[in-house]
Amino acid sequence: MAQREVAATEPGDVGGAAAVVRVSARNGSDGPVDLSGLVVTASLGDGTPAPPTDAGPSEPLAGRLAPGDTRSGSYLFRLGGGRADDLRLEISSASSSTVVVVRP
Repeated sequence: MAQREVAATEPGDVGGAAAVVRVSARNGSDGPVDLSGLVVTASLGDGTPAPPTDAGPSEPLAGRLAPGDTRSGSYLFRLGGGRADDLRLEISSASSSTVVVVRP
C-alpha cells in the first residue's frame, strides 16, 4: 500500500491524497474463478469511507482465473484527511459470502 497525491481528471473528481492498494488473488480450487464479481472497498480507521477514484493508476482484478494461477490488480482510494497506513480493506466476491478484512 502506498500513498500518493492525485489530480482531479474528470468533472466531479477530487484531487488530493490517495492510497494505491495492490491485491493478489490465487485460485486454489479445481475450476476457473470469475474475478468480475470481486469487490474491494476501503475505509479509514475511524470508519469513514475511502471512496474509489479513477484519478490515478488502477487496474482492478478482472477476467477468469485458472486453477492454480495467481493474478494481481491495483485499486485507488481517496483518503481525505486520512493516511494510507490507516486504511482498512474489505474484499468480497459475488460467488462467496466470505468477506476478507485487511488492516495495516
